[in-house]
Amino acid sequence: MSILSNHVYTIVSRGQVNDNNVALDLLGGNSENGTQCQLWEDSTTKDVFNQQWIIQEVPGQPGTYTLRNLRSGTYLDLDNASKQNGAKIQGWANVVGTSYAKDQQWKFIANGPYFKIQNVGSQTFIDIFEKNYTPGTKVHGWQPYPTESQDWVIHRVSRTADEIKAILYKNPHIPPTCQTYLQDGLYVMVPKGARDEIYAKSGLKTTKWRNQIFDCDDFSFVTKAEVAKWGNSELKADGIAILWGVIFGSKGSIGHAYNFFLNDTMDAVVFFEPQNGEEYSDIGYQGYFSVF
Repeated sequence: MSILSNHVYTIVSRGQVNDNNVALDLLGGNSENGTQCQLWEDSTTKDVFNQQWIIQEVPGQPGTYTLRNLRSGTYLDLDNASKQNGAKIQGWANVVGTSYAKDQQWKFIANGPYFKIQNVGSQTFIDIFEKNYTPGTKVHGWQPYPTESQDWVIHRVSRTADEIKAILYKNPHIPPTCQTYLQDGLYVMVPKGARDEIYAKSGLKTTKWRNQIFDCDDFSFVTKAEVAKWGNSELKADGIAILWGVIFGSKGSIGHAYNFFLNDTMDAVVFFEPQNGEEYSDIGYQGYFSVF
């Protein structure tokens, strides 16, 4: 597997706890310098973004990357690029262009189906404290060692506009004639718990449909705006958009507007009715125009 620069990834431990995956996580998604990195289980709330990292190749250094946490906007950092076993791995503000730049530079070294993640400054690897995969266990720097506690699986959780269009056109309710208009270029998804939170706070479920003045397209665009406002508040890293599209569809002579996003595995469309907050695989209309 190759790493696509400027995409968003989760970094999952080879080791599991009770057959459940645990991932590299920034404690609380806190943007304070020195925040500990740890293992944590998957989440359906906004805390999932504590585990999402923008991996970007360092200009002029092929194969060397920085990892920026989507929630905090800070970078994966080995404290002072220390070679000492047990050195702290933390979130820290960007230090590019300083003498500390290598604290935040990493290489992904293939190890069969896994990767070992090596700090450029120290040549040590991201390792799990005492091979303990319990959520909340800290990760730290450690000398190379043939152990699964230094093995990681990388999952890409962002999609390009072209990838999203291809998924849209696979859906039987969105024909290839459906036109698309793109506002952004690279997208992540909002987990179920966060979707429910955003919709509940929007007040739309108790808002009355009104002919022309506040009808279906207004519901759809207000929901899209609520998601964008939420992202602006909760996600500190720039350069990534949240997928929450609007589709105009028809059923015979009846027109309707509604929202869409991708499912958890990011391979199928989910439709969203902003007038009641329900999610559908088939909303009953054929799309002819979309905005995302």
